Amino acid sequence: SAWVCQFLQQTALFGYGIAYTITASISFRAILKANCYHAHGHDAPCSFDGSYYMLMFGGVQLLLSSIPDFHDMAWLSVVAAVMSFSYAFIGLGLGLANTISNGVIKGSITGVPMKTPVAKVWRVSQAIGDIAFAYPYSLILLEIQ
Repeated sequence: SAWVCQFLQQTALFGYGIAYTITASISFRAILKANCYHAHGHDAPCSFDGSYYMLMFGGVQLLLSSIPDFHDMAWLSVVAAVMSFSYAFIGLGLGLANTISNGVIKGSITGVPMKTPVAKVWRVSQAIGDIAFAYPYSLILLEIQ
């Protein structure tokens, strides 16, 4: 039983590491693409390779993992909490600004209308996956134990 739990835990951690690396690379490319569109217009061929940014993210991870007693830094928890609240308030502010500028609340309880039920199921599944990715229980489990 312990071996099965350990295998599943390590597999989940490996998967999260890959997912975070890919997500970081996609985020870097999105920032560069947005900057390119702002500088050269939306008709410009703005494409960037993600391999460099995956390697850069991995290098930063290796650098940070070599800091001694990194897990004992109390200020790190404060910074993480402040960043989480900042992201939440930025999202809330942007949503309110968009609603105020439109003058109406757009959308419905069922979300964005899709052409086919299969497309709707796919979008709902993606949303559930995003929520599951946002709360990796395997990482929290290590802290609890």
